[in-house]
Amino acid sequence: MEFIKDIKGIIFDLDGTMLDSLGMWADLDGIFLREKNIIPPEGLKHAIEGLSFKETAEYFKSEFSLEESVDELVELWHDEIERIYPFLPFKNGVREFIEASLDKDLKIGLATSNSFKLAHDVLSEQDYIDFFDVLVSADQVGRGKPSPDVFLEAARRMNLKPQECLVLEDTLMGVKGAKSAGMITIAIFDRYNNGRWKEIEAEADYTVENYQELFELFA
Repeated sequence: MEFIKDIKGIIFDLDGTMLDSLGMWADLDGIFLREKNIIPPEGLKHAIEGLSFKETAEYFKSEFSLEESVDELVELWHDEIERIYPFLPFKNGVREFIEASLDKDLKIGLATSNSFKLAHDVLSEQDYIDFFDVLVSADQVGRGKPSPDVFLEAARRMNLKPQECLVLEDTLMGVKGAKSAGMITIAIFDRYNNGRWKEIEAEADYTVENYQELFELFA
């Protein structure tokens, strides 16, 4: 692909792009609400897609009239997830693709809506952390996706212009955020976003089914 010669850095999303984790988030949201005798509404997943931990807590508190404060919700969820998150599986081909990118002298960054601590923990636990030049979470920049802030901050910390960055994403909100940051986007299919895949295909610059296809795109 012609665009690849101008790319100096790759910015990864985490959940659903690198990690096979989106199902876990949906399950936990459902369990949390049902424990409060609240039936999870249709469209909840899309309503909170791309939001930071704090933004999600604000949405839940407002939408479901929860008695807990936003900070209490964040702490409650974080404590629950912290036990299992570092051990979630990475998708096939992720490590090999990162290693191949490093062989091309590309910088590697992370731009996630997840908390910095959870992202750092899972990357450290599974020996990915040393691959990354920068880790940026939505909580650090104040706004989640589709705001471009988390992507722009990752580029800034890598000393790269937005147009020198390629973003790998799996959600519509993530692709929209990366596009509004002025970056090239490749959407990677995740089964939990199957219902919005046509929208994602229309928004992203390129789409692939898996990391094997991504390797072929870079060949």
